[in-house]
Amino acid sequence: MLSKNYPALSVVLSALVVSLAACEVVPRNKGYKNKQDLPSRQLENCQPATDTQPVFLSGKSPIYPAQRLMARQQGESIVSLVVDVHGRVKNVEDVKSTHPAFFNHTAAAVDEWTFKPAYHQGKAVEVQCKFRMGYSFR
Repeated sequence: MLSKNYPALSVVLSALVVSLAACEVVPRNKGYKNKQDLPSRQLENCQPATDTQPVFLSGKSPIYPAQRLMARQQGESIVSLVVDVHGRVKNVEDVKSTHPAFFNHTAAAVDEWTFKPAYHQGKAVEVQCKFRMGYSFR
């Protein structure tokens, strides 16, 4: 009925639906309760060598990108990150991701994580590490 009375409005609404469906939105809502299990949060290949590695304290699991989920696409993202002397994450970079959306969602989550910093000879030190996030169906 709407299309008969307002054909231009139907075209605009159809275009809006198609545009929204094509979006890959990076979540920034801090109140979101993720139902996924949190990954082990093991950082890999931390450099330089230290007496203790960073220990994950808090943060949320990356959210599966909606468009990749609807397309039934599995994948992974490997990111490089720096944990500073205060345990904050900085300089998150894509090492290898099977789709840009997997990197975007991994980076958005990792950027909010906090760690107990790495220590070397009794002092907190900055380290560069890698983190691998797999996206798969259960």
